[in-house]
Amino acid sequence: MAPAPHSLYVAPGSAARTFAEGIGWLWRLEARLEPGGQAVGFGTAAEAPALRELVAGSQLAAAVVLVGADEAEAPPRPQSRVVGGIARFPDGSVKGLHRTFLEGRALISSSLGAHAVEHDRLVYAGASASEWGAASAYWLFTLVADLLRRTLARPLVVLPPLGCIRLDDVPGTGQQQLTGRGHSDGAMSKRIRTIMGHARRAGAKLVVAVPSEAFVDGSAAPLDAVWPDSVRALAEGVAAGVFEPACHGTLHVDVEALAEGVVEPREFERLSEDVARARITSAVSWLREAIGEPASFIAPAWGYSPGTLAASAEAGLPTWRAPRPGPLLDGQEFFETTRDSLLGISRTDYRFLSALARVGVPPTVVFHGRLLDHRRDTLELPGDALACLRLAYRPDLFRLPRVAGVRWVGARELVDALRAHDETALSPDGRTIAGPGSSRVLA
Repeated sequence: MAPAPHSLYVAPGSAARTFAEGIGWLWRLEARLEPGGQAVGFGTAAEAPALRELVAGSQLAAAVVLVGADEAEAPPRPQSRVVGGIARFPDGSVKGLHRTFLEGRALISSSLGAHAVEHDRLVYAGASASEWGAASAYWLFTLVADLLRRTLARPLVVLPPLGCIRLDDVPGTGQQQLTGRGHSDGAMSKRIRTIMGHARRAGAKLVVAVPSEAFVDGSAAPLDAVWPDSVRALAEGVAAGVFEPACHGTLHVDVEALAEGVVEPREFERLSEDVARARITSAVSWLREAIGEPASFIAPAWGYSPGTLAASAEAGLPTWRAPRPGPLLDGQEFFETTRDSLLGISRTDYRFLSALARVGVPPTVVFHGRLLDHRRDTLELPGDALACLRLAYRPDLFRLPRVAGVRWVGARELVDALRAHDETALSPDGRTIAGPGSSRVLA
């Protein structure tokens, strides 16, 4: 179903084009390469003068200039600065480098200053298209959603407030065995059952990315030859409706690189379609018998060869891809929405995930343990001592399922919602939705 006509404008060749296309898909608006009087434009700092002229000449209703903290070029006006630290917004706190503006009417502000300002219908936002998915720039979606609703004088069609938590490499991988980072079967089975209990009490479903093989005396063997009770625990979680399996390949190791003495986790990055098909088929067959039917496929470290993508599509497996600006769905591939395991998180403040879900951006959070990846990089002692104690008592993986305003679902339900959203639009009356699924109107 076609989205609303001519609601967004982006110049040909603009670095903001993928961003505009992404929000167009998220909110069922169309991004075009020609300006129109009712459209909102998007561009970079270099394009600010051209956007200003289009707005002044009533060829655009408004425009957004994206100026990230890492941008070498910034407009001389409004004046801005780059500051590092924790930015405390009304709906969440995040840390990182932030561009704040020293003049103009503030639209989005934190404890560090104004992150977005407006002057004569030109909005300057202190984030770039490349920061799509960065926790520190979560507020950009709220800013743009509010601007579009106000300027276009119409509601947005947004996804339901869903999120997806994925736990990778459970109960262990061949890579972990080779590098001495694996855990015993007893420790992992206990951990898996504890995770299952917390998720069940929170009413959440977790995606568990499970490889199908492990090393036994230097040779590949079924995973349950090394972690038998852990595999049983995973099967219990699937039977209880708490876990949803994802195919995570076989050994989680590039066997050709291993023959040369290199432990490379990107098992699928160099495979032909035939070899990738054989490995995916083998892994899915084992998962189906030992744990449960997998609902998605995630190659280790997002290492996909063209042949692997073709093989996963042939298998009918929705395939996880790394975050990038643009539509969240492309055929069988769906794209994560948060980067670097929430590297910009401040202490245990998860509220920004609720803010994303509220405007129809489904948070996708990946774990490789009970704490978020890079957690040590997000905590600073002595100021974060209390956060350290809180996480020691209840780690991130037990806290996130309880975040208000997000319903944590499996990949199957998330992909179904994305597919339905792709066929949804605002009705001509401007108040109701035409299309399948559970997308909603954000008035």
